[in-house]
Amino acid sequence: MDNKNIIANLKFNDSQMKEIQLGLDDGLDVSVYDDPKFDCMQMKEIRLGLKDDLDVSRYADRKFDCKQMHEIRLGLKDRIDISQCIDPEFDWKKMKEIRRRLSESREELLNKIELNAIMF
Repeated sequence: MDNKNIIANLKFNDSQMKEIQLGLDDGLDVSVYDDPKFDCMQMKEIRLGLKDDLDVSRYADRKFDCKQMHEIRLGLKDRIDISQCIDPEFDWKKMKEIRRRLSESREELLNKIELNAIMF
């Protein structure tokens, strides 16, 4: 489907069309989220992940709501192993808790490595 046909698709509401247009404006592959089954907020999280060159295939799935997608995207952006929190059964609050814990653990490890490098 070409860009004009995507935007003109009557299956999308105005907010969804806006997210698709923003992706097109940024030169992104909107085919990842040009599905009317994604709501506009899910589309936004996928678009932001694409913009940050993240592996959005990890969360570009309708089984995740937009808040879950947000937490997964932030984990990917922070380069932490998010495999422990990618579970649609976890609500976004649980995902956030796991992501924060993993991020703190990663920071502690990086600090130890940095300290060892200074000492030796």
